[in-house]
Amino acid sequence: MSAQSNPIVIDNFQRGIATSPYVGFGKMVGLDIFKKPGIIQCGARLVNTGATFTGIVTAQAIASNGTLFQGTSDGKVYRNGTVIASGRGVIHDMVIIQDFLIISLNGTVLDLYGNISTGGVYTTSWKTGLEVSVFGTKKMIVGKDNVVYIGNETKLASLRDFTPGTGTATATLTTQILLTGIFNNKVVQTLSEYNRFVAIMTSPGSGNYGNSTLYFMDRGTLDPSKTTFTIGIGVDIPEKNVNQMIIKDNRLYFFGNDTGTFYETNQVTWTPIAVLPNRLLSQTYTTYPNAICLLNNQIVLGIGGSVNPAWDVVYGVYGLQGNSLICKSIISSGGYGQTNNISIGSVISGASVDGYYASWQDGSTYGVDSATTYIGTSFNVYFESRFFETGSAIKPRTFQTIQFNLANNLVTGQSIKVKYRIASNDTWTTFATYSYSGTTLTMTYTDGSLTTTQTGNFNTFHSRFPVTNTTNIQLRVEFDTGANATYGTNIELQSIILI
Repeated sequence: MSAQSNPIVIDNFQRGIATSPYVGFGKMVGLDIFKKPGIIQCGARLVNTGATFTGIVTAQAIASNGTLFQGTSDGKVYRNGTVIASGRGVIHDMVIIQDFLIISLNGTVLDLYGNISTGGVYTTSWKTGLEVSVFGTKKMIVGKDNVVYIGNETKLASLRDFTPGTGTATATLTTQILLTGIFNNKVVQTLSEYNRFVAIMTSPGSGNYGNSTLYFMDRGTLDPSKTTFTIGIGVDIPEKNVNQMIIKDNRLYFFGNDTGTFYETNQVTWTPIAVLPNRLLSQTYTTYPNAICLLNNQIVLGIGGSVNPAWDVVYGVYGLQGNSLICKSIISSGGYGQTNNISIGSVISGASVDGYYASWQDGSTYGVDSATTYIGTSFNVYFESRFFETGSAIKPRTFQTIQFNLANNLVTGQSIKVKYRIASNDTWTTFATYSYSGTTLTMTYTDGSLTTTQTGNFNTFHSRFPVTNTTNIQLRVEFDTGANATYGTNIELQSIILI
């Protein structure tokens, strides 16, 4: 059998999005490839929580009693959807320590709220003396040494000896635990704890030259009374802007806005592990330091950017596991970058076992979504296959049959829609929709042929696929699981075969 007559098999979905559709899968939107490796199925659907905001939520924190705190770009702080402070400037971050919430701003102060468990008192300007945020962010982390570390422009600040009281607390603020200039005039963009180290990602700042540099501050034995630290030689990163960083499985990961690349570092060098495809050289991504979290064994992060219909990319919430990358969901507004600028301000796990909260801005509209037990529906979830070479100009290829192999039987309300194109700049042609109800599988073709039906239980089925004279082909496969479907009633696709 010649290569031109071999079946084309679309499988191995666990590989995720490729760097280019000419070497692997194109877009994967609203789907899940991690729960059951080798299977692609609909992922958790983002649903608007219904809360109203007048700025993008840039920070979120969930207390042990389930209380949800949110801070916005227009200076408001919310407790379970109710405003408890306003006019505070841009909220940069929130951390919880010993039943208190600490809030960092773009000004020179820290605010405090507590006790969380008993209702709480909001104290403005609880601590003062920080630098005004111009180029950096006041990202905060609570270390294993029970010290709060705070980005402070070209410095690193700390809060030690935190002692809770009733409605207030005491702590020692050190605004500069490292010498000025230690970052070579670069400013702190984000922080992460990394074993006994504090990982400090810096950017060019006011000079706007060079790339980001990652520093590691050694805390030794994690003695909370220690005030003298050593910092190693920085690791230069081939990105000017890095806002998101997180530790997972004892490894440190970060995302580069300029190239759309995910990196892993061992403190000496960096390794690219995944890349968002279809980037234009003139475009960069928009990310926020708090739009990243761990969800089970997966890194979840929000990626946005400016509108550009020619830039064939999807903004939304992405999931990274190993080297596999997928767009978990677009935001509930339906925007993904083709009409308005999109920003994802904060992503935090805790909405449910498999859930998270994601805040967003779509043009001039703001919201917070929650990932629920409901899965994607209405053909808004889809994947695009690799762009296959199928024949030659002398001997183009004609297909006859398409076959679907599922891990489970179809159930009522489930549908699969297949589109194709034979050139990368073609629009998609809808070929057929396969819908299941009761015991009947209905195949509705859009090329003018008759609708056909089959009766029975189906975990595999095939139909005609008379696509002729091809030298290339790419499929787009869309799913509809019906209203309020959950993982238990999902379509579990193993493979598609073109013959």
